[in-house]
Amino acid sequence: MQESIFRNRNFTLSLLGALVSNIGSVFYSFVVGFWLLELTDKNAFVQGSYLGMCGVVYVVVMLFGGVLADHFNKAKIMYVCDYLKGLLIALTTVAVLLSESSTASIVVLFVCGALSNAIAAVFSPASASIYPLIVPEEQLQQANACQSALLTFQGIIGTVLAGILYSVAPPYVIFFIVAGCYIASGVSEMFIRYEDVGSGQRLTIRDSLTDIKEGASYIAKTRYLLVFMMIILIINFFFSPISENFLPYFIKTDVASNDHLLSDVVSPEMWQSVFLTAFSIGSIIFAVVISSKSVADKVTSGLKLTISGIAALFTVETAAYYVLVVRNVSFNAFLIVTMLVFFGVGSMLSLTNIPVTTKLQTIVERNKLGKVNAILEVGAQGLIPLAVFLAGIVLEYAGIFPLLILCTAGMVIPVVLLFVCKSVRDF
Repeated sequence: MQESIFRNRNFTLSLLGALVSNIGSVFYSFVVGFWLLELTDKNAFVQGSYLGMCGVVYVVVMLFGGVLADHFNKAKIMYVCDYLKGLLIALTTVAVLLSESSTASIVVLFVCGALSNAIAAVFSPASASIYPLIVPEEQLQQANACQSALLTFQGIIGTVLAGILYSVAPPYVIFFIVAGCYIASGVSEMFIRYEDVGSGQRLTIRDSLTDIKEGASYIAKTRYLLVFMMIILIINFFFSPISENFLPYFIKTDVASNDHLLSDVVSPEMWQSVFLTAFSIGSIIFAVVISSKSVADKVTSGLKLTISGIAALFTVETAAYYVLVVRNVSFNAFLIVTMLVFFGVGSMLSLTNIPVTTKLQTIVERNKLGKVNAILEVGAQGLIPLAVFLAGIVLEYAGIFPLLILCTAGMVIPVVLLFVCKSVRDF
């Protein structure tokens, strides 16, 4: 019988830090989207510009974050980043409180978003590549599944609490809570100990560029990784507008202006918590299911099913919006359909992400894992800034239904690639 992963002290400390920082991240993402819409009188273009700017900063800095993860102690990178992020958000909150106009507050939030995403881009490769160093290979899938399930469960609590807090407390109060979460996470990560495989040597810009080139060359030579990265890039391009643009805009416009289901006890903003909770429940259920499975030799056949399922769910959401909302059949029925769709998408993504993450951790050399993970993530997320920026324009000038049509049509592309590209059969 396999030993429980929770007997691993380093894993437990890493997971505890992730749980605390994740609730801060959930609170921050929940609040900043609505706060910008309030400050700009529901201007979707400004919201899209903010999301796009944050995305650009993240993907650019991520490349160097991967290099740092391979050269220095990953646990140290993690807790330093959490401390910096907590301090940044606390200072941002004070700056917003001292701002004398909405414009000044928006500028402060944009600056915070840029710096916060730069820090996250350094943190992410270190966090993503630490498990192979602190967890035995035979427990990697169990560790990834446990982390996914527990973080998602905690995300449910976070989204519910965020919705409640946002309805009863000013945004700056929640921002101070977020700052405290990141600092507490840093404390936990300080006690992680493992054999450091990083070089620890002085790192120059030239060395960084050489490392990035080495990681890119590794992916280019491994053809299925390159094609897989392209597929995930396309998925992210058409999924991010749904989660980042559509949800808060739909809630601030359609939900807020309609006599919605449970309106006596559920505020419009809390419907975002409902949708995200449904997404999280789906993720948890299937993370638990997959945690008992061994690492598959190949994951492509499973990806074909899950990504086809996501495309089908997008089709259901788009059709339901037209029939139930545009044709004014039943707004409340659409809320229920959307909740079920998010449950389904969460399930499919859990069945996609956990096997893929585990597979990468087992096939990539440890001294290249940070940079390869970073380049794959940059490649997979490289077009998200453009996607959320364009989605903001579409929402502002065309509305929700055209955006849903575009995203649904786009999700067909990765399905086709998975079935026609022979190289991904090796993954």
